Amino acid sequence: LSVSSPDNSVSYYVDCSATAPGEGTLDAPWNNLEAANALALEPGNRLLLRRGSTCIGMLRPQGSGTEADPILIGAYGDGALPRIHAQGMYTAAVHIEDMSHIVVRDLELTNPGDVNDADLYRGLYLASVGSTVSNIEIRDLYIHDVTSRVDFCCGKRGGAIIADSSFGVPEAQFDDILIENNRIEDVGRS
Repeated sequence: LSVSSPDNSVSYYVDCSATAPGEGTLDAPWNNLEAANALALEPGNRLLLRRGSTCIGMLRPQGSGTEADPILIGAYGDGALPRIHAQGMYTAAVHIEDMSHIVVRDLELTNPGDVNDADLYRGLYLASVGSTVSNIEIRDLYIHDVTSRVDFCCGKRGGAIIADSSFGVPEAQFDDILIENNRIEDVGRS
């Protein structure tokens, strides 16, 4: 999957260290994930988080790219990877559901939950619920301190990068998924 810079691509910017809410532009970035989650991304769009910033919550983008124009979710600026800290309050730091033709890269994800909690916690959760999810790249992420259940019966769906499809829905499947060059530390269980 190659992400070029088509002339008609639109970039949206998030800087959670910004003091005022913006419009999603480079000069006036959004200062929270809720604004980014409300946007339906289109082919060729880029959703970029400022390096060195920390966002609290869960990034749950919407929309899909195309094979020729995938959506990029990544970083801009200089410095450390942008961090999404779900604080054990959300089931994932990044939740991608029924989206295709997406590249997710250059992010730091953390989600320390409670091992005794019935909920499952993940760094990145890739879900196919009602359609085939295809052409996804997950690369160059740093995922750490994701605490989740580790019991044999139910804990295996929590951890660093989890892909899950709905049972009983024939269309819910994955095709052409690349997970590459990610650094994973201190996660439970998978």
